[in-house]
Amino acid sequence: MSNIRVTYSGLIAFVVSFASVITGTFFVIIVTRRLTPDEFGTWTLVNSMLFYVLILEPIISNWSSRQVARGEKVGKTAIFTGSLFSAGGSAIFIVMMIFVSHNLGADLNILLLAAALVPLNIINGVLGSVCLGYKPHFVSYGLFAFETSKPPIGFVFVYLLHFGIVGAFLTVILSSLIRTILLIIAARNIISGKIEKQTIKFWLKMSWLVTYQNIAGIIFRLDVILVSLVFHSLSILAFWGASQTIGYVVLNAGNIAQALYSKLLATGKKALAEETLTRTIFFAIPITATCIVFAKPALHVLNPLYDGAIYSVWFVTLASLFSTIKTVNYGILTSYETVDMGQQASFKAYVRSKLFSVPTLNYVSYISYVALLALFLFVMRTPQMSQLFIVSIWSLILLVTTIPVTAYTTIIVKKQHNVNFQYGTITRYVIVAIFSSLVVFFISDGVLEYPENIFEFIVQVIPFMLVGAFLYFGINYLIDVSTKNLFRSIVKELMKK
Repeated sequence: MSNIRVTYSGLIAFVVSFASVITGTFFVIIVTRRLTPDEFGTWTLVNSMLFYVLILEPIISNWSSRQVARGEKVGKTAIFTGSLFSAGGSAIFIVMMIFVSHNLGADLNILLLAAALVPLNIINGVLGSVCLGYKPHFVSYGLFAFETSKPPIGFVFVYLLHFGIVGAFLTVILSSLIRTILLIIAARNIISGKIEKQTIKFWLKMSWLVTYQNIAGIIFRLDVILVSLVFHSLSILAFWGASQTIGYVVLNAGNIAQALYSKLLATGKKALAEETLTRTIFFAIPITATCIVFAKPALHVLNPLYDGAIYSVWFVTLASLFSTIKTVNYGILTSYETVDMGQQASFKAYVRSKLFSVPTLNYVSYISYVALLALFLFVMRTPQMSQLFIVSIWSLILLVTTIPVTAYTTIIVKKQHNVNFQYGTITRYVIVAIFSSLVVFFISDGVLEYPENIFEFIVQVIPFMLVGAFLYFGINYLIDVSTKNLFRSIVKELMKK
């Protein structure tokens, strides 16, 4: 699939992801404004625990995207296998929800309703992986359909019908179904053919590697379970969920590199890696600055109850910035790995490959994260500490354990693939972002009011955000050649038929 357009697909992914953030924010506001802290805590817990069964999906998608990018016809086989995994994953999730209900007192009927998200997420993940190796921008279209459908559906179920958390889950279920239908239509040309038993055998044979890659994610998500069991409360998770909602917006910048993985698999052109990494950081930096400067207003928009979680938003935001860079580095390192070509490599060969060593870095980071969090909760925590303070330390631990692995992968990418981290250019981006942020902060700090009407407040905030964006992009355009080249390439890509 060497005809993949990295700039075009990345631009589409980035624009769509931010349009989705805007529409998705309306749904988040509906949820956070209408749910109690305990209900929002349940929402956060369920979304975290979904990952524990969704690790089944990468057993298929991890290989199908690589195979499709290399021209192999495995689409139909992937969908068939994903359907089988959905049944098993749903059963496991139901058992987990029974355990959660028993220990935390959450409504079992609500938790069981969320089980419908398991098959939808697995099938969407498989379809997305097929599209990623075929036409990466189709993944963005699916995301856009998902996010834009949530506000109107959520408005009906949560706001008008007052279904509460049940309405929130029904909204996500229906929006996920819409996404599934769109992805099936988009990928119809690549999911034809027959079901290849040999391919399924290969996926199952290599499931140990994919499982190894994803168990790290399970370790990472032990944080939510650990905190909820220590406090026997869901309300503290509401502060964490609010911080994530804002801070994780930075991760959308990673969509700039969405097509890089598939393009490198197909062509191996290393010049694309350096360019895409720099462009990703170019967009990630102003988003980071925006989340930090507008942390308090953003929390107020979600719910005034969470106004005090400013520090945790800052730390989660910075952790997301480093995580975005780390993810791009991971993609570069694994895309050049060829051990899986021909499907004949030995177990030892896979263990020595980047497909094994790169996920190992996550184990180092995530085990350190959970261990430090556990040390704080069980040894250093005192009864006088407030929930807000605990969430702030929690988010600081996340930041501290994310930075070292990001730095290490940056060094390895340079050493092994000669992909340079443009320190001079990126430093200019940071300086301009700091200047723009300070200007916006000092102007807005004395002007912003916090009325009860949320829409009046949003209207106040948007102009300041636009001023910050204008300053950042405008100044960089004037002083930075690579920024000028970026805008020219964007115009060029948009003019292509």
